[in-house]
Amino acid sequence: MDAVRILLVDDSSAQRHILRHRMEGHPELVVVGEAGGGREAVVRFSELRPDVVLLDLVMPDMGGEEVLSAILAMDPGANVIIVSSLGTRDAVERCLRGGARSFLQKPFEVEDLLRTLDSVLSHT
Repeated sequence: MDAVRILLVDDSSAQRHILRHRMEGHPELVVVGEAGGGREAVVRFSELRPDVVLLDLVMPDMGGEEVLSAILAMDPGANVIIVSSLGTRDAVERCLRGGARSFLQKPFEVEDLLRTLDSVLSHT
């Protein structure tokens, strides 16, 4: 697998730091940007066009479902993976029906992310 360019979207700077730190030892994962809110995520996606967006569901300015819709409006083929600790079944199912490629429950191990990325990227 070539290096996967990732945009991290989470309103918690600590969570973004943890995710970035966990990925640093894996040369196949490159964090190209971060966003602390939904509106910023849409702008960063537009600027960076990453291979994958790891998107939190619960954010103060614009929720994950809205961000997902905005990103897919820009690029219907975007690879968005929902990453949330508050992943209610309904919200996750709505996101998957709405075009998210997969879901990871926080906290997760890098190996779980690698398996998910392999699965998502092999189907695009």
